[in-house]
Amino acid sequence: DVQAQEYLLAVAEHYRAGFLRGYLQREADLLNLQAVLRAAQMGWEASTLRRALLPGGALPCAKLIEALETAPRSLLALTAGTEYQGVVEEGVRALEQAGQLGRFALLRENFLHSYVRAARHVAFGYVPVLAYALAKEREGRLLRLVFTAKLQALPLEKIAERLDALCPGSRSSAIKIPSWAFGPSGSIPSRFGM
Repeated sequence: DVQAQEYLLAVAEHYRAGFLRGYLQREADLLNLQAVLRAAQMGWEASTLRRALLPGGALPCAKLIEALETAPRSLLALTAGTEYQGVVEEGVRALEQAGQLGRFALLRENFLHSYVRAARHVAFGYVPVLAYALAKEREGRLLRLVFTAKLQALPLEKIAERLDALCPGSRSSAIKIPSWAFGPSGSIPSRFGM
Protein backbone atom coordinates (compact mmCIF):
# COMPACT_ATOMS: atom_id res chain seq x y z
CA ASP A 1 0.00 0.00 0.00
CA VAL A 2 2.77 2.43 0.90
CA GLN A 3 4.65 1.81 -2.35
CA ALA A 4 1.49 2.14 -4.43
CA GLN A 5 0.66 5.39 -2.65
CA GLU A 6 4.19 6.74 -3.23
CA TYR A 7 3.98 5.83 -6.92
CA LEU A 8 0.60 7.54 -7.36
CA LEU A 9 1.85 10.62 -5.53
CA ALA A 10 4.86 10.76 -7.87
CA VAL A 11 2.54 10.49 -10.89
CA ALA A 12 0.32 13.26 -9.51
CA GLU A 13 3.36 15.51 -8.94
CA HIS A 14 4.89 14.75 -12.35
CA TYR A 15 1.70 15.57 -14.24
CA ARG A 16 0.64 18.35 -11.86
CA ALA A 17 -2.61 16.48 -11.31
CA GLY A 18 -4.28 18.49 -8.56
CA PHE A 19 -7.47 16.45 -8.43
CA LEU A 20 -5.57 13.17 -8.11
CA ARG A 21 -3.27 14.71 -5.51
CA GLY A 22 -6.31 15.91 -3.53
CA TYR A 23 -7.95 12.50 -3.70
CA LEU A 24 -4.78 10.70 -2.60
CA GLN A 25 -4.28 13.16 0.26
CA ARG A 26 -7.82 12.70 1.56
CA GLU A 27 -7.67 8.94 1.15
CA ALA A 28 -4.33 8.75 2.99
CA ASP A 29 -5.56 10.96 5.84
CA LEU A 30 -8.75 8.98 6.34
CA LEU A 31 -7.03 5.59 6.09
CA ASN A 32 -4.37 6.80 8.54
CA LEU A 33 -7.04 7.98 10.99
CA GLN A 34 -8.73 4.60 10.68
CA ALA A 35 -5.37 2.88 11.24
CA VAL A 36 -4.85 4.86 14.46
CA LEU A 37 -8.29 3.83 15.70
CA ARG A 38 -7.62 0.19 14.82
CA ALA A 39 -4.16 0.34 16.41
CA ALA A 40 -5.59 1.76 19.64
CA GLN A 41 -8.31 -0.88 19.66
CA MET A 42 -5.83 -3.71 19.14
CA GLY A 43 -3.09 -2.37 21.42
CA TRP A 44 -0.45 -1.88 18.72
CA GLU A 45 2.93 -0.38 19.44
CA ALA A 46 3.81 2.95 17.81
CA SER A 47 6.40 1.20 15.61
CA THR A 48 3.73 -1.08 14.16
CA LEU A 49 1.46 1.86 13.45
CA ARG A 50 4.32 3.79 11.82
CA ARG A 51 4.69 1.03 9.21
CA ALA A 52 0.94 1.06 8.48
CA LEU A 53 0.60 4.80 7.84
CA LEU A 54 0.38 6.01 4.26
CA PRO A 55 2.43 8.98 3.04
CA GLY A 56 0.97 12.02 1.32
CA GLY A 57 -1.69 13.07 3.80
CA ALA A 58 -2.18 16.55 5.21
CA LEU A 59 -2.14 15.20 8.77
CA PRO A 60 1.48 14.63 9.86
CA CYS A 61 2.33 11.00 10.63
CA ALA A 62 4.19 12.10 13.77
CA LYS A 63 1.01 13.68 15.16
CA LEU A 64 -0.99 10.55 14.34
CA ILE A 65 1.54 8.37 16.17
CA GLU A 66 1.39 10.71 19.18
CA ALA A 67 -2.40 10.44 19.11
CA LEU A 68 -2.22 6.65 19.46
CA GLU A 69 -1.81 6.72 23.25
CA THR A 70 -5.02 8.64 23.91
CA ALA A 71 -7.04 7.61 20.83
CA PRO A 72 -9.86 7.93 19.95
CA ARG A 73 -10.36 11.22 21.84
CA SER A 74 -7.02 12.65 20.67
CA LEU A 75 -8.15 12.36 17.05
CA LEU A 76 -11.02 14.72 17.76
CA ALA A 77 -8.55 17.43 18.77
CA LEU A 78 -6.22 16.62 15.87
CA THR A 79 -8.97 16.98 13.25
CA ALA A 80 -10.84 19.91 14.83
CA GLY A 81 -11.35 22.59 12.20
CA THR A 82 -10.37 20.30 9.31
CA GLU A 83 -12.60 18.85 6.63
CA TYR A 84 -12.38 15.51 8.46
CA GLN A 85 -13.91 16.77 11.69
CA GLY A 86 -17.43 15.49 11.00
CA VAL A 87 -16.23 12.08 9.84
CA VAL A 88 -14.03 11.63 12.91
CA GLU A 89 -16.66 12.87 15.38
CA GLU A 90 -19.33 10.54 14.06
CA GLY A 91 -16.90 7.66 13.61
CA VAL A 92 -15.54 7.96 17.15
CA ARG A 93 -19.07 8.19 18.55
CA ALA A 94 -20.04 5.00 16.71
CA LEU A 95 -16.83 3.30 17.83
CA GLU A 96 -17.49 4.14 21.47
CA GLN A 97 -21.09 2.92 21.23
CA ALA A 98 -20.61 -0.26 19.20
CA GLY A 99 -16.90 -0.96 19.57
CA GLN A 100 -16.52 -1.45 15.82
CA LEU A 101 -14.87 0.53 13.03
CA GLY A 102 -17.49 -0.27 10.40
CA ARG A 103 -19.21 3.08 10.69
CA PHE A 104 -15.92 4.95 10.30
CA ALA A 105 -15.14 2.97 7.14
CA LEU A 106 -18.58 3.84 5.78
CA LEU A 107 -18.09 7.54 6.57
CA ARG A 108 -14.65 7.44 4.92
CA GLU A 109 -16.12 5.88 1.79
CA ASN A 110 -18.90 8.47 1.58
CA PHE A 111 -16.47 11.36 2.19
CA LEU A 112 -14.21 10.23 -0.66
CA HIS A 113 -17.22 9.68 -2.90
CA SER A 114 -18.39 13.25 -2.29
CA TYR A 115 -14.95 14.50 -3.37
CA VAL A 116 -15.19 12.47 -6.58
CA ARG A 117 -18.75 13.63 -7.25
CA ALA A 118 -17.61 17.25 -7.09
CA ALA A 119 -15.61 16.57 -10.25
CA ARG A 120 -18.70 15.85 -12.33
CA HIS A 121 -18.81 19.49 -13.43
CA VAL A 122 -15.33 19.35 -15.00
CA ALA A 123 -15.65 18.95 -18.75
CA PHE A 124 -12.09 18.48 -20.02
CA GLY A 125 -8.81 16.90 -19.02
CA TYR A 126 -8.07 13.80 -17.00
CA VAL A 127 -10.45 14.65 -14.13
CA PRO A 128 -13.71 13.29 -15.67
CA VAL A 129 -11.96 10.07 -16.70
CA LEU A 130 -10.42 9.54 -13.26
CA ALA A 131 -13.68 10.43 -11.51
CA TYR A 132 -15.50 7.92 -13.73
CA ALA A 133 -12.94 5.20 -12.94
CA LEU A 134 -13.21 5.88 -9.20
CA ALA A 135 -17.02 5.84 -9.41
CA LYS A 136 -16.91 2.49 -11.24
CA GLU A 137 -14.56 1.12 -8.59
CA ARG A 138 -17.07 2.15 -5.92
CA GLU A 139 -19.86 0.57 -7.92
CA GLY A 140 -17.90 -2.69 -7.94
CA ARG A 141 -17.56 -2.56 -4.14
CA LEU A 142 -21.32 -2.00 -3.85
CA LEU A 143 -22.02 -4.98 -6.10
CA ARG A 144 -19.68 -7.12 -4.02
CA LEU A 145 -21.63 -6.03 -0.93
CA VAL A 146 -24.93 -7.04 -2.53
CA PHE A 147 -23.60 -10.40 -3.75
CA THR A 148 -22.05 -11.19 -0.37
CA ALA A 149 -25.30 -10.28 1.37
CA LYS A 150 -27.24 -12.51 -1.01
CA LEU A 151 -24.85 -15.40 -0.41
CA GLN A 152 -25.42 -14.96 3.33
CA ALA A 153 -29.18 -15.11 2.62
CA LEU A 154 -29.82 -11.70 4.19
CA PRO A 155 -33.35 -10.38 3.72
CA LEU A 156 -33.86 -7.85 0.94
CA GLU A 157 -34.70 -5.15 3.51
CA LYS A 158 -31.28 -5.61 5.19
CA ILE A 159 -29.49 -5.34 1.84
CA ALA A 160 -31.42 -2.16 1.02
CA GLU A 161 -30.52 -0.76 4.48
CA ARG A 162 -26.82 -1.30 3.83
CA LEU A 163 -27.05 0.28 0.40
CA ASP A 164 -28.89 3.28 1.83
CA ALA A 165 -26.09 3.72 4.37
CA LEU A 166 -23.45 3.62 1.63
CA CYS A 167 -25.39 5.72 -0.85
CA PRO A 168 -27.31 8.39 1.09
CA GLY A 169 -30.17 9.76 -0.95
CA SER A 170 -30.02 6.95 -3.49
CA ARG A 171 -33.37 5.53 -2.50
CA SER A 172 -32.02 2.01 -2.98
CA SER A 173 -34.92 0.70 -0.91
CA ALA A 174 -37.18 1.84 -3.75
CA ILE A 175 -35.32 -0.35 -6.24
CA LYS A 176 -37.52 -3.19 -7.36
CA ILE A 177 -35.74 -6.51 -7.58
CA PRO A 178 -37.65 -9.17 -9.53
CA SER A 179 -39.18 -11.86 -7.36
CA TRP A 180 -37.50 -14.59 -9.44
CA ALA A 181 -34.10 -13.34 -8.18
CA PHE A 182 -34.91 -14.60 -4.69
CA GLY A 183 -36.20 -17.91 -3.44
CA PRO A 184 -38.33 -18.42 -0.33
CA SER A 185 -37.56 -15.93 2.45
CA GLY A 186 -35.24 -13.90 0.25
CA SER A 187 -32.63 -16.62 -0.28
CA ILE A 188 -30.99 -17.39 -3.59
CA PRO A 189 -32.92 -20.06 -5.49
CA SER A 190 -31.12 -23.36 -5.96
CA ARG A 191 -31.43 -23.10 -9.74
CA PHE A 192 -28.59 -20.56 -9.63
CA GLY A 193 -26.32 -23.28 -8.31
CA MET A 194 -25.35 -21.54 -5.07
